[in-house]
Amino acid sequence: MLLAALLALPLTGARAQVSPRPLPPFANFTAGAEGCRAAHLHAAKATAARAAHRILVADPRHERLMNRYDMQWLKIDIALERTSNEIGIGTRALTRARNRSLVTPLDSIGFELNPGIVLDSITVNGVRVPTARITRRPSGDAWARPVVPVAPGASFDYVTWYHGTPIPTGGAFFGQGLTSETDPQYGATTTWTLSSPFAASDWFPAKQVLHDKLDSVAINITTDASNKAGSNGILRRTVALPGNKVRYEWASRYPIDYYLPSVTVSNFQEYTQYAKPANLPSAADSIPILTYLYNNPQVLPDAQPWLDLTAPLIENYSEKYGLYPFWREKYGHCMAPIGGGMEHQTMSTMGGFSFTLVAHELMHQWFGDYVTCGSYRDLWLNEGFATYGEYVSIEAIAPPGTTVQWLQGYRQQGLAFTGSVVVPATADTLDISRIFDGRTTYAKGGLALHALRHVINDDSAFFAGMRAYQQQYAHGTARTPNLRASLEASWNRPLGWFFDQSLYGEGFARSAVRWNQAGTNLIVEVAQTATAPTSVPFFRMPLEIDYVPGVGQPAVTVRVEQTQATQLFVIPVPAGTTISSIAVDPRLWNLLQVLRTRRDVNLVLGRADEVASVPIAVFPNPCTNALTVPAATRPRTADVLDLTGRRVLRAALGADEARLNTTALAPGTYVLRLTETDGAPVRQVRFSKQ
Repeated sequence: MLLAALLALPLTGARAQVSPRPLPPFANFTAGAEGCRAAHLHAAKATAARAAHRILVADPRHERLMNRYDMQWLKIDIALERTSNEIGIGTRALTRARNRSLVTPLDSIGFELNPGIVLDSITVNGVRVPTARITRRPSGDAWARPVVPVAPGASFDYVTWYHGTPIPTGGAFFGQGLTSETDPQYGATTTWTLSSPFAASDWFPAKQVLHDKLDSVAINITTDASNKAGSNGILRRTVALPGNKVRYEWASRYPIDYYLPSVTVSNFQEYTQYAKPANLPSAADSIPILTYLYNNPQVLPDAQPWLDLTAPLIENYSEKYGLYPFWREKYGHCMAPIGGGMEHQTMSTMGGFSFTLVAHELMHQWFGDYVTCGSYRDLWLNEGFATYGEYVSIEAIAPPGTTVQWLQGYRQQGLAFTGSVVVPATADTLDISRIFDGRTTYAKGGLALHALRHVINDDSAFFAGMRAYQQQYAHGTARTPNLRASLEASWNRPLGWFFDQSLYGEGFARSAVRWNQAGTNLIVEVAQTATAPTSVPFFRMPLEIDYVPGVGQPAVTVRVEQTQATQLFVIPVPAGTTISSIAVDPRLWNLLQVLRTRRDVNLVLGRADEVASVPIAVFPNPCTNALTVPAATRPRTADVLDLTGRRVLRAALGADEARLNTTALAPGTYVLRLTETDGAPVRQVRFSKQ
């Protein structure tokens, strides 16, 4: 899901081999995640109501009651018009489920339903449940005690008939779970559903539990014949009804989470395209892309430049992450005045169209719909991946160099806050503004994936690992530890350090860089500080260092690994090279801000024991836990380097201080460098630690 635009970054042109037409200007590179997030935060003022009506956390007993059965199939017959969010009389939901217990009969069926909706009746396996055996609470939780309990392990059907107008509960990211409004730009009046994260019960009796996906869903919408109704899956047929009504019958045979079924009703026009990913089973196959647009003559000209990119985006994602998961049905869009987008499975609800918004909601079909986060603490598995999908799309289709603009835009958000990507256990998942935080869940989540890609440093392996994760948890749910385990198995390397610092940890890294050239060596010192040191004191990361070997010459890139907070890198350069400048992390791979980069003539290290310096005497040499150095009248900095030039210890020595603590050093041979603050010559000596 995605919110509104933040930045205006004009771009034109495209790579003709990918896009079927020149790209229009790229209005905004954060519109994707921001538009999705806006869809979720449209009702931000209802935070207090969310806590009152989000019953699965507020009342764990009711969640346990609902978890006594598994969802299997849902069929909704609903009567809606585009001018009202009233659910018509005769609406019903048929739920097929199974008693999870193999020993205990199911004597109570729990669900959630908006307290403003009238519950007309309930049957269980065809037997009506007396009103006295139905309980509803103002919070929205409800349960029915069937006359005949469901046998252990048995499947059963329960049917609810209901009607009425849902009251606001604050459980939806955009307005309510069922909303009717007029679009201010195009004047179209539309009724739509948006169930994320806690508002499915605003329009049907729901079990709002992420890990219990429906096996399939069918949604029939009865409405005025002047309307069209869009929903999930395939439109099996339309049926003309008396009274100038029509019924749209949609069905999807793919598993689907409770918040992803949707209905949108308006007097739409249709726009259809087709995608043909290379990995479809046969050349004759294709994926229909069905878009329901407002029936206004200006809508299609405004939307078409972006809609026409949907097919190449599907093809690119299919190559990178695996074939579009719902290719046997469709992908599509339904317009509604939501100010962003929402990734309803196979048919995203869109407030408008832009490059990153289309790319973001489409990426959710893989990350969020096909594989859904198993907890809202891990919502970044939906939103961070969808955000990074924007980058992957820009990389494939947009002009070269525009990826940097995307990174700069999201870094302004993701590196502006110290929070963690994974929502910590101390935070309340009732707090929608936290679980959908644009700085952490979206921006930092996407940037963390970019950093992980840099760690792997092999795009073929990186995307193969992502495909393996998709296949392992296909049509199911996963949490962050599941992703880590899957990727570690794919890449055969431990990733705990990365997940701990970049996803569970808070903050990011800041670095100050000094450099110098000494003969045929480039010497670079990177001194890192963390913005939340009590959470992550140091960020381990691979670093790219670009150096320009001469004015007007192309930069040369060297890759190193930073494994300690302050580290010295000695990089051999060709003889005759005169380096004019360097840059650390110039392509913005890491969760890192480089505060400054300056040349420092005191960095004159060639080999660790070949520095232009004044020799000094130290004792004892070899030493054990301390080394005595000559006293001085001014403060100094003591740097201990190993023989590769890597700094392993730094200490400040005050005036007249002559003892350096070497307890932390491993046995070996080192070089001690003493530097005074006024730029006096470096004093250096080699010593050993026993």
